[in-house]
Amino acid sequence: MNDQVEGIIYHENFPIKFRCTVARAVDTEPIWYGVVVKIDKKEDQDHYLQLIYDGENQFLSKEQDHWMTPFDELHLNVILRMKELERNATQFMRQR
Repeated sequence: MNDQVEGIIYHENFPIKFRCTVARAVDTEPIWYGVVVKIDKKEDQDHYLQLIYDGENQFLSKEQDHWMTPFDELHLNVILRMKELERNATQFMRQR
């Protein structure tokens, strides 16, 4: 808990730089993390909120679960994108 993470996610090729602090972790499979996100630049914040609003990508379902808030959907979106980045980084490192 309280681990600091920095990263970049992209919205329409615009890099959104963020920092977050792990506030909660669920140890059972699948492992979930609750984070507090901090975005310093106003332009980055605007793109981050647009990413929440858009919410649709190849990983998310096409039908909305009425029990999920937009922030729940953003959380899923970020986690899935981070896992994809992790997979790509692992593949890259194995090729070296």
